[in-house]
Amino acid sequence: MNFIKNVVSTLNFPDRLRAEGGYTGEFNWNSGLSINQMQSNIDSAQQNPQSYSLSQQAASLLTSIEVLENDNNDPIAALIFISDTSDSALRNSDRWFSKLSNIQITFVLLGTNVDSLKLRNFGSNFIYWPDLALSQPDSWNLLFNNAFGCGSGPAPTPGGLPTIPTIPTISNTATTCPCPSTTETSYTSFTGTTQTPALAKQYANLNSNGNPVAAVIFISNTTDAAIAGADQYMSFLKGVKITFVMLGSNVDSTKLTKFSSNFIYWSDLSQPQPDNWDSLSYSAYGCDGKNIKHF
Repeated sequence: MNFIKNVVSTLNFPDRLRAEGGYTGEFNWNSGLSINQMQSNIDSAQQNPQSYSLSQQAASLLTSIEVLENDNNDPIAALIFISDTSDSALRNSDRWFSKLSNIQITFVLLGTNVDSLKLRNFGSNFIYWPDLALSQPDSWNLLFNNAFGCGSGPAPTPGGLPTIPTIPTISNTATTCPCPSTTETSYTSFTGTTQTPALAKQYANLNSNGNPVAAVIFISNTTDAAIAGADQYMSFLKGVKITFVMLGSNVDSTKLTKFSSNFIYWSDLSQPQPDNWDSLSYSAYGCDGKNIKHF
């Protein structure tokens, strides 16, 4: 809830916000509430543990959209925070999502016991928050722009956006979303975890002339045996921006947080690229702009 409240505080146009808890509605679009009042409603959201129903969330969202006066056809985006992807939690959801095809749905996956593969019939946009002790989801600063319905690319300054939030559903209508455009140079390495010693050696011999250095490490095994001894090499890579690409659904990013806080997820390996790759690749390369040279 604190995360949602913090996001609300950075945004404007409160009438473009809708927020619904797991079991109760907190406020709808065009509610007339101020940001402070919305934050108070979020604080009051029901937290008692009950069985979760994605179908109920989707049906409520559809009802709100059907009565929304959106004469300008502004884009509508919904962030759905979900910690339960069991069969019972998802039952009958397809009935409603088939009517939400014009809405940009982004699922925020809470914890490590959720399976994005079971949600791909309902949406293709995923944000991961495996370590709930952290203050925000992985790569939030790079992904919120697209999640709010403003398109992909480097995130703009939050104060320039319309408004959003709540748990587990946040819905937004969005308009202006400026993105910076710069030219940068970086040294980027793509490697598997078995090549970490070689990467450390190459970095030690590199004269980067002050340019950023980045390494994208693809990993499909996070067992204790697989990452044993990594500390001795990672300590030599403190000047390198490390991004782990998590392959498949049997990897645990919380085991790698001592090495990096940058994660990209490729949970469905039948897809041609990782989740959110278009939004995250520039940062993974060590660059902030979109016009990038690679060496």
